[in-house]
Amino acid sequence: MKLMKNTILELKNLNKQFDNKKVADNISLKIETGDICAFLGASGCGKSTLFKMISGFVEPDSGDIIYDNELLNNVSAEKRNIGMVFQSFALFPHMSVYENIEFAVKRNIKKNRDEYIKEAIKELSLEGLEKKYPNELSGGESARVAIARAIIIKPKLILLDEPFSGIDTNVKIKLQTYIYSVIKKFSLTAILITHSQQEAMSVCDKIALFKDGGLLQFDTPRNLYEKPNTKYAANFMGVANFIYKDNQEYFIRAEHSQISLLYGDIKGIISTILYLGDKIEININYDNSNIVIYERIEKLKEININDEVYVKIDWTKAIILGNNNNH
Repeated sequence: MKLMKNTILELKNLNKQFDNKKVADNISLKIETGDICAFLGASGCGKSTLFKMISGFVEPDSGDIIYDNELLNNVSAEKRNIGMVFQSFALFPHMSVYENIEFAVKRNIKKNRDEYIKEAIKELSLEGLEKKYPNELSGGESARVAIARAIIIKPKLILLDEPFSGIDTNVKIKLQTYIYSVIKKFSLTAILITHSQQEAMSVCDKIALFKDGGLLQFDTPRNLYEKPNTKYAANFMGVANFIYKDNQEYFIRAEHSQISLLYGDIKGIISTILYLGDKIEININYDNSNIVIYERIEKLKEININDEVYVKIDWTKAIILGNNNNH
């Protein structure tokens, strides 16, 4: 039995426009306490503007931001008690680890400030690094400093603005795992701003997918991947195939079809075979259309480019998109 969660952040009919371009178009959603949510979308979709409105750096043209049962519209950024982790952690290069963490509390905490800083340093295992500067830190250490700086104000919500951009893939995976384990450890709620669907799906409880300032879908990663409500969502979240049958257009993922040399639902010609390490991606041309299939590596022994093959589709995994599926 799942416990009921409280809403920690609610966006109600938020609108924002810059130079006649809507970057937030009547956005409404609720984020529950303890969830890690992603604001996902391509560049220019409006996710960064929402980050700035929630954090207090940009005012909405209309609508409400309610955080921990308080209306934030007229509350300044420094008084919102929201932790922030910026792109590539954005540590001040001229400040030591201690000074970077201290910067977050200089305005708000006057008494016993040193105790707060030492507590954050201890919680993030930064003992012995207090006097070091950012250029002397590893990626993991920089991440811990950024998180310490964010949680020292004891927020209920943390915003992460593409913190892993520009970081090597292997290091990124380790940092993601570490940061989100810390967020869960402290029972924080977090919003991750990202353009990477893999990043959003691997660590988030919910994903809000945006396009052209509008919210297309707010759902679990699994539902967004398996049951997208638009063509755009289907394509953005992974390889999507669209197949006509009985005058209906069906959507199905690449992993829910397989090649057969004997029979199947579709007959076509293999145009490309791509080796992806743990699987192969096969493109098949049929009736002026194309279908993409993921197969196990062993299939390479049976097929070649230009082979005529059949495709068997698992119709139990296929869905019909809604009326707005062209968006």
